[in-house]
Amino acid sequence: MNVDVIGKLNEAIKDNIKVAYVTLTKSTGSAPGRTGNTMLVYEDGSIVGTCGGGNVEYTMIQEALECMKNNTPKSFKYKLEDIGMVCGGEVEGFIDVMKNDKNLIIVGGGHIGSKLYSLALELGFTVTVVDDREEFANKDKYPEAKVFSGEYKNILSELTINDSYVVIVSRGHDTDYESLRSLIQRDYKYLGLIGSKRKVIKILGDLKEEGINSDDYENLYAPIGLDIARNEPAEIALSIMAEILLIKNNGTLKHMRKR
Repeated sequence: MNVDVIGKLNEAIKDNIKVAYVTLTKSTGSAPGRTGNTMLVYEDGSIVGTCGGGNVEYTMIQEALECMKNNTPKSFKYKLEDIGMVCGGEVEGFIDVMKNDKNLIIVGGGHIGSKLYSLALELGFTVTVVDDREEFANKDKYPEAKVFSGEYKNILSELTINDSYVVIVSRGHDTDYESLRSLIQRDYKYLGLIGSKRKVIKILGDLKEEGINSDDYENLYAPIGLDIARNEPAEIALSIMAEILLIKNNGTLKHMRKR
């Protein structure tokens, strides 16, 4: 295996960047690639590693981009003369779409955010924390998270989402609204908004006045969490993580004793 490719793959997963991992499993004749060659393809078409170059590699890249678009793996087999290469031979391989399926973005680094951070790490999630107050978003407070401090809308508009689980637990109504507005049309797996039913109705109503209908977003959970917690940060955080695991693992709300 190409160590550089594997290293870059690990970096991409850690940074929540979707990539396609291309592996040559067979190469015969005068094919430019060799069995075992690997290559990473990013969504912008850039690559790390090589599977031979030329038209054969170009074809693999195009296939990989399509795989990422559809989130589906694919095997391939090319006769080189069929793709415009005069050298004889065949290549076979596999394209797998690789992404971080346990990435949590916490919008708000206060009491609930802090409890969520600890729970998420225990469950093997990578964590990003965003807050507009530096004292609530720093490496001393969240040493194992990616941390961003500044205006929510500026940070969230630039943040890579890629099927992440996103939780909005910021300091107040205005920042919750600003954050939800920045995120609701993104490509999340789960987007949760904390608040009372009354607060949520107000925020979603304000969005609707701007032409954003929350009914169009089935992965939006507002109010957030399962109905298992009292009004304590640790219990609220647990109810949120339980809901995330319910979605992630296609679970049910049945008691195990009733299965």
